[in-house]
Amino acid sequence: MPENAPHILILSSWYPSEKQPFLGNFVRRQAHLLSQKYRVTVINLICCETIEKNQLSTVNDGQVTEIQARYPKGSRLSRLGNRSRVFSDALKSLDKVDIILGHVLLPHGWMFLQAQRKLKCPLIWIEHGSYFRTDIRRNWHPRERMLRRSLVLRANEIVAVSDVLRKDMQHYISSNNIQVIGNHVDEKLFAFKEKQPSERVQFLHVSTLDRKTKNPQGIIDACVLLKKEGASFHLTIVSDEDATEWIEYALKKDVSDLISFEGPKKWSELPKYYHQADAFVLNSEYETFSIVLAEALSTGTPIITTDVGISSEIPESAKIPVTKNDPHSLKEAIKEILQGRTFDHQTIAHLGEKYHSGIILKKWEQVISKHVR
Repeated sequence: MPENAPHILILSSWYPSEKQPFLGNFVRRQAHLLSQKYRVTVINLICCETIEKNQLSTVNDGQVTEIQARYPKGSRLSRLGNRSRVFSDALKSLDKVDIILGHVLLPHGWMFLQAQRKLKCPLIWIEHGSYFRTDIRRNWHPRERMLRRSLVLRANEIVAVSDVLRKDMQHYISSNNIQVIGNHVDEKLFAFKEKQPSERVQFLHVSTLDRKTKNPQGIIDACVLLKKEGASFHLTIVSDEDATEWIEYALKKDVSDLISFEGPKKWSELPKYYHQADAFVLNSEYETFSIVLAEALSTGTPIITTDVGISSEIPESAKIPVTKNDPHSLKEAIKEILQGRTFDHQTIAHLGEKYHSGIILKKWEQVISKHVR
């Protein structure tokens, strides 16, 4: 990074901390990606039960400077006051900032506006959240609606991580100028490798296993249907959240011999699972992007997926589409793989190149250059 590189401040409603090490990990990854061209500082706002007064500390990993702004949990009124004060102190500790990137409107999008007022520099609002989904209407609190409207008025750019999210946002936002820049995949990690045969056909699922959006029950139920038909295969489920509920459900349904659970895993540990898999399975009800689809593509792994996130951008030469909330549809898709459907894995890997870090970084350079000279 050149010494005179523009200084980017990243703020996010979701960001990893000791208590939630995987929350918003895609924002941390973007911070490191941008640090190849820019000076990057992150203010990480952390509510902490073990302290009695506000604390500021700074960590620099050689690429990104992270200002950890901790405030005590306390009562609601004291918590809000301490949160505002520690964030203000964090802003005062900064030297000149050239542009603010604000990720995720709720719950802390107020930081973006406060920082813009204090630092007097351009603001790009980047959205990842599922609260804009149109199939389940969110009951927006008046404060949330006011925050949303203020950001529409004051943000110099609005960016959604997928075209699906952009379209959903436009039901709530009167703007035709929402750009789309996806999350990135580290192509050095998620490199293409030829598939090697194994004793059983291997499937992979990677997610938080959230019941409301990821529908892990539907995946296990499809395995139950397949076992009844005598199918032989193995499904690996990797999650960075507690999988106890689903381990017990698989045992109850007598498919624990077909399914193994692993995790949490670092990003650098995931590629081997894709390389070992004959197909990747996604059964979500909703996704704003779904980085796992981009990871699967980049490694040349065929995909079985519902119509969520970036799946609409993937041709059927690389995927088998399934119906949402339909274990029978998922069962039939898995059977296609078991019955020998073949894919051009190299071609699938080429499809993933549009999400590679170099391509995504260039898109960000183009946007940032409009506001920073």
